[in-house]
Amino acid sequence: MVLRLVEGGTLKCSAKQLSSTPMSSPSLSDRRQRKSIYWYNKSSDLIGSAAALWTCRDAELSSRIVTETGLGDSFSLGMATPPVYKMLCGMAIELVLKAIVVEGGGVVNTKGHDLLGHWRSTSLPLAPAEEPLLRVLSHAVVWAGRYPTPKKNEDMDAYHEVVDEALYDRVPLAAGSSACILRPNHALNWEGFSALWRRASDHYWHLRSQHEPI
Repeated sequence: MVLRLVEGGTLKCSAKQLSSTPMSSPSLSDRRQRKSIYWYNKSSDLIGSAAALWTCRDAELSSRIVTETGLGDSFSLGMATPPVYKMLCGMAIELVLKAIVVEGGGVVNTKGHDLLGHWRSTSLPLAPAEEPLLRVLSHAVVWAGRYPTPKKNEDMDAYHEVVDEALYDRVPLAAGSSACILRPNHALNWEGFSALWRRASDHYWHLRSQHEPI
């Protein structure tokens, strides 16, 4: 360790040098890893960003944003934002679930983005119909919100299958008919998604109140 003589004759060493000494405290990264509120706050940031994208669906607001930012007359936020909206929703869910794990004294699983697995690692109940929603959001986080195609062809097929299962209802063309159409059910619209997130958020604050009375 090198000490530096500064004005006034005081010896000073850098934070980096201090962190390299045997008696140094945990790094900032380690401290944040072990504090659930950091995970929760990042989840809040993500859900706020998702809310902003959802609001951009309004035609008047979308037109104003496109004009003010110079995106071009042909640019459509309504077409561009839905995959990214789902990605942010998935990331918000992932982070609040990890906050719950950390608050409960567990260690965060940083491998992969299996939201269904993360949810099951908490004590939160989940309806069978909600499981496909988490699988859709997992795909969105891994690739569908970021890339035009996944690394594996089978992941594309799996994504479209779970989207049909989670986000569409099968409606018979006629009474007694085996033929049907897929009708959007809007399960991941803002109302539906935010209810799912808030359930996890409420559970987090319940756990936190038991450890640190609010």
